Amino acid sequence: MDGVLTPSNKANSTPWPTAPAVANLCEGFALHRERFKKGYDYLKHEDSDRMKPEETAYFERHLLFNYGVAVGLFLAEGAADRAGFCKVAATHRGEPAYHYWQ
Repeated sequence: MDGVLTPSNKANSTPWPTAPAVANLCEGFALHRERFKKGYDYLKHEDSDRMKPEETAYFERHLLFNYGVAVGLFLAEGAADRAGFCKVAATHRGEPAYHYWQ
């Protein structure tokens, strides 16, 4: 288990934690709960089918810790410049990677 993110992991490492920050700070944005829950599946380790249970548990804890940090950073960034943050979010609304909003 080398911890390297797959292309799918990397592609979702920003949209997934951005989504709840935007939904909390920007008017007109709401999380699509089912799509958001499925976002975790995009971040599975590339070796998940060969990992021992303790390796899986470690990876998932590490992933969720980093996810929490990322959400916090996006919330802080958005709070510092809400208008600019929400304007940028609006430019991403139609992009497939940012499908976590309703």
